[in-house]
Amino acid sequence: MLQKSDIDGQALDMQPYVLVDTSGTTIYVGTSISFSDEAAPVWRIRKEWMVGTVKYAGYPNGDQGFKFVWASRAGYTYK
Repeated sequence: MLQKSDIDGQALDMQPYVLVDTSGTTIYVGTSISFSDEAAPVWRIRKEWMVGTVKYAGYPNGDQGFKFVWASRAGYTYK
């Protein structure tokens, strides 16, 4: 059975903060449990984008951890 802190050290009973940034066919979705600042490394960021008719999705360097900076989302390499 999962304990409250089993997922990335974050409490499961807290509602996450979610930010969405849409630019053309690119969408960034940021999720954070400990929202303090868009410049703090507490975000899980997913990028969705289109190439032709194919839709892709990825995370910075393929990492789904809560350790990225929302304000830097466009500068990461997504896998």
